[in-house]
Amino acid sequence: MKLVDLSVRRPITIFMITLIAVFLGVFSYMNLTIDLMPDITYPIITIQTDYEGVSPQDMETSITQPIEEVVGTVEGMEKLSSMSMEGRSVVRVSFKWGQSLEEASNDISAKINRIRDRLPEDANSPIISKFDLNAAAIMWVGVSGRMSRVKLRTIAERELKRRFERINGLAQASIVGGLKREIHVDLRYDDLQKRNISIDDVINALKMENVDQAAGDVHVKGQKKSLRYVLRTSAKFKSMDEIKDIIIKRVGTIPVILSELADVTDTHKDVKTFVRVNGKNALLFRLVKQPDANTVEVARKLRREVERMQSDPSIHVDIQITRDLSTYIKRSITNVQQAGMFGGIIAILVLIIFLRNLRSTFIIAMSMVVSIISTFIFMKGTGFTLNMMTFGGLALGIGMLVDNSVVVIENIFRHRAQNTDPIEASKIGTSEVSNAITISTITTAVVFLPLFYVEGTTGIMFRQLAFMVSFSLVSSLIVALTIIPAFSSRFLRDQSQSRKNGIMTFLDHKMAKILEGLEISYTQALNTLLNHKIKSILSFIIFVGLISLLVHFIGFDYMPTTDEGEIRINGDLEIGTSVEVTDKRFRLIEKVIKEEFGNSIDSMFTRIGRGGYRRLQEQSGYMNIILKDLGERENTSKELAEIIKKRLLEFPEIREFTRFRVRSRSLFLLRMLRGGEDRISLELRGHDLKKGKTLAEKIKAKLIGVKGVEGMEGVKGITDLRISREEGNLEYTVNIDRRQARDLGLSSREIADFLQTANLGKVATQYSDGEYQHDILVRLKQDKIKDLDAIKNLTYFVNGKKIKLKNLIHIKKDRGPITIERLNQERVIYINGGIAERDSQAVLKDIKEAVSSIDMPEDYYIRYGGVFEE
Repeated sequence: MKLVDLSVRRPITIFMITLIAVFLGVFSYMNLTIDLMPDITYPIITIQTDYEGVSPQDMETSITQPIEEVVGTVEGMEKLSSMSMEGRSVVRVSFKWGQSLEEASNDISAKINRIRDRLPEDANSPIISKFDLNAAAIMWVGVSGRMSRVKLRTIAERELKRRFERINGLAQASIVGGLKREIHVDLRYDDLQKRNISIDDVINALKMENVDQAAGDVHVKGQKKSLRYVLRTSAKFKSMDEIKDIIIKRVGTIPVILSELADVTDTHKDVKTFVRVNGKNALLFRLVKQPDANTVEVARKLRREVERMQSDPSIHVDIQITRDLSTYIKRSITNVQQAGMFGGIIAILVLIIFLRNLRSTFIIAMSMVVSIISTFIFMKGTGFTLNMMTFGGLALGIGMLVDNSVVVIENIFRHRAQNTDPIEASKIGTSEVSNAITISTITTAVVFLPLFYVEGTTGIMFRQLAFMVSFSLVSSLIVALTIIPAFSSRFLRDQSQSRKNGIMTFLDHKMAKILEGLEISYTQALNTLLNHKIKSILSFIIFVGLISLLVHFIGFDYMPTTDEGEIRINGDLEIGTSVEVTDKRFRLIEKVIKEEFGNSIDSMFTRIGRGGYRRLQEQSGYMNIILKDLGERENTSKELAEIIKKRLLEFPEIREFTRFRVRSRSLFLLRMLRGGEDRISLELRGHDLKKGKTLAEKIKAKLIGVKGVEGMEGVKGITDLRISREEGNLEYTVNIDRRQARDLGLSSREIADFLQTANLGKVATQYSDGEYQHDILVRLKQDKIKDLDAIKNLTYFVNGKKIKLKNLIHIKKDRGPITIERLNQERVIYINGGIAERDSQAVLKDIKEAVSSIDMPEDYYIRYGGVFEE
């Protein structure tokens, strides 16, 4: 074989090529991005539209459905899901793997633009974004201090945020919590009535008096030439007094100024949420890296910046990292690295024991190291990252990397034992087995070929593992055909020439006896099998059959659960409960956990009230507990979650929660890979809200079980089963008398806007404080609209005439769901839960049996989703 001949004749060339490969491999390794998992781009586009103060049902009909109608025709779409909640619509379009999201995003944008006129005028423009796992925060930083929540937010926005955003590799630094500064214009209703002034008069006056706009150009003649200047008109509010003194209207010749009609205060937005870190009032920075940035490197820079902030005497706040994804990544990668290194060391020890020759063992060990390092060159070229799957592929292949080298070196030994010249022995010994090891390597690599055709997250993850095993095997084959013969011809001694010390001599004799005994036993066993061929074949068939039967008793799951050291507590009180009461309950939880479980906790942060992606309500809150490393605590996160839940439920105040969950929680990325946080997901599809809710409750009872009731034993292994469609806030629906409104020349929109402005308020304009803008909110004083009678008696101005609102509306008590979810343009209710102490396949089988016994209405059907899809 020419390659072998060249390697033996040119050992220095091979040595130099090896050095270059090692150098390039080390250089590639140092420049590889470190991440937890392979870069997975889910083929999903999200369309989010906000419309403050609108109910879920109105959001569904006015925004969600029109958007679904147009995006449902986008080419390549596989699934269309949506969620309508108070003030927000989220439509998610899922495509086939491999679909160009750039083209799909442009197509969706064009379609939505065509229906923009059909969407409510006051609704925010739909925001189209690609679903990105990298958008998950790599770090959360808590900021607290002995100051007002407004001042804390101001410091965070004006000082800390800028410093974070300067860090190379960081994409976003968003703030959660604190209070934003806001100027409130609280109108006194009686004063408005006396002067026949409407709310819109005030809003329009504020807009007209707060002006800053371009007025074209002006040319000014200079001594030598004419200069062009930009002309601007500037009449921005410069102080609170200027706002108070603007003229709203003239009654005859007498001007009516704003301070005569309203209380103007420099305050903050209404308190709708509380955020605490380790029990202290605080806010949180959510830090997101750029998609192609190195997570560990960006986190290191962020940590260094936090340390600088902590030591900066000009920053009068406490700053603490509450959660750092890079620590988990480093720990996970280190574990896989250590496993690979341990496997390599064991492989070398086994070689020493069986080869009983230090030089040959050294050559093989060197070939294994070169094969691994060379693989990093492939990784850099293909754009792979250092993650659990790529390192796992290397660890998996370590044992196989030495196979080719062992076969080659053993054959070279055989020829050396026949007194063949060392160079000729290396040539002949390698050439004789070159075809065999090449075919062997190819057949091993081909085993992973089917993984390249698997779609979805499974395919992306295991494709990289397959690549790594294949790359490392190819590297080991090249090394076995080049480096091994080259080095063996120069450095390998014959068995007769090699000097062995006492230990090696003892090992040689012992292994010779063991191998001789094994050879005798193997020969005897082989003779027995050959003498009883039929019995041997039948025994083999029976053995394989028994193994096949045992496979059915082994549980199946998509991904194993792991301990990431985090516990999540969710709690919902009775609907309508104020954010202050909810906050009080969570303060009790914080106190108990800090006092009784503080030794196991690294940090904790709490969020109560409105806000977040799913628009939490005032009666809702959650708490994230970051635990210390597993070696520093007595219990796993799952065990500790159960202990904490049991302890908290001893308090009567905690038992007031209508929904209370304490569970161990995995990282966002791992939750996505496992098919979501809930491993059980049943999709109940149908339109009628009440019928669907009743049916979902029936299915839930069947799965959980009712003690002592025959046929309602429940399914073992299900935990924390929940229905996605919860009862919504208590509400009053204002129905407009269209005929009466039409006779007065009013539209339904005008009446709805009036009521919304009076109660919620409307941003008229902004107050400038240097480069920062603060909303000026206009509304009626809240004590004037404290009950239904006050709302009914509000006056609406129509062509100078006063019309009582009660003559235009009818109010009805109502209650709707918090969220309305849809799947492929039909309503759906999700029944979600977890699995404990049983495998997913067994639980799914029992769930299907239980559900099949329930009579389903004709217009409803059920489908199994979640982890079962994978």
